[in-house]
Amino acid sequence: MIKGQQVIFLIGAGIAVLSTVMLRVLIPDREKQLESEEALFRKYLEDNGWDTSDMGMPQVSSGEKREKVGG
Repeated sequence: MIKGQQVIFLIGAGIAVLSTVMLRVLIPDREKQLESEEALFRKYLEDNGWDTSDMGMPQVSSGEKREKVGG
């Protein structure tokens, strides 16, 4: 037999699971969209004469390691 506190727990757990599923399904992946927008913006700046060599994080080849800054 399910008691009163168990019902509250089961309802809360069901809401948590439902909201997790909704989050994964309904909210788009913004990281991919931001990467493409950044590339388009960088190309726009370069086409209009701006120097973008020091813009953003430095590009690191696969064999190099980034150095820690400040420690």
